[in-house]
Amino acid sequence: MSVITRFAPSPTGHLHIGGARTAIFSWLLARHFKGQFRFRIEDTDLLRSKQEYTDSILASMKWLGLTWDGELTYQTKRMDLYNKYVDQLLETGHAYWCGCTEDEVNAMRERAKARGLKPRYDGHCRNLNLGPGEGRCVRLKCPLEGKVVFDDMVKGRISVDVRELDDMARPRTTWPSSSTITTWASPTSSAATTTCPTRRARSSSTRPSASRCPRSATCP
Repeated sequence: MSVITRFAPSPTGHLHIGGARTAIFSWLLARHFKGQFRFRIEDTDLLRSKQEYTDSILASMKWLGLTWDGELTYQTKRMDLYNKYVDQLLETGHAYWCGCTEDEVNAMRERAKARGLKPRYDGHCRNLNLGPGEGRCVRLKCPLEGKVVFDDMVKGRISVDVRELDDMARPRTTWPSSSTITTWASPTSSAATTTCPTRRARSSSTRPSASRCPRSATCP
C-alpha cells in the first residue's frame, strides 16, 4: 500500500511558517515510506489569488528543497471535472439549485439566532425543483438527521451531527456567476487522481475534509 501525501497552499499570500511546517512533515512522511508527495495550488479564490504569491510559494518550496512528484496542478484548470460531479449530485438528488439572495439568507440566519438556534440556511429552495438561472447556485442536500463519521489518521474517530451542517453554498463570489464551482474541489481532485489511500496534509486548524460540501459561486 503506497503512501501519498499532499500539500495544497492557496496563493492568497506568501508561504507562512505553518504552511512550511505542514509541507515539510508531509514531504518527510512520503519520503520515509518511499511514497509520493503531491503539490497543488488552491487558486479557487479569484479575488485574492495572485500570480506573485504563486511564484513566491514555488520559490519557497524550492528553497526548502521540497521536491514533489508528478505535475504541479492548479484547481482552476480542473473545471470540467468539478462540474461533472456537481451534475451527478443534481441528477441523483443530492444537490439542488437555490435562488435565494444574500439578503434573504442573512434574514434566515438572523431568525434562527433570535430563536436560539444555529444560524443556517433554512432549506427554502430544497424541494422547489429549480433549475439553473441568473444568480442561482447549487447547494448540497444534506441529510436532515444522523451523523457523518469517519476515521482521521491524526485525530482518530470524527463524528459530526448533520444538524450542525448546512446545505452549504460558496460563501463568497470568487468565480464567474455562470460557473458551478465547488469547495469540494479538493476531495474531488484527489479521488480522480489517486488510486491508493491518501493522507491529507493539513494544519490543526483545518476542518475535516469529509464535512465539506459542494458550493457554487453566487450563493451566500
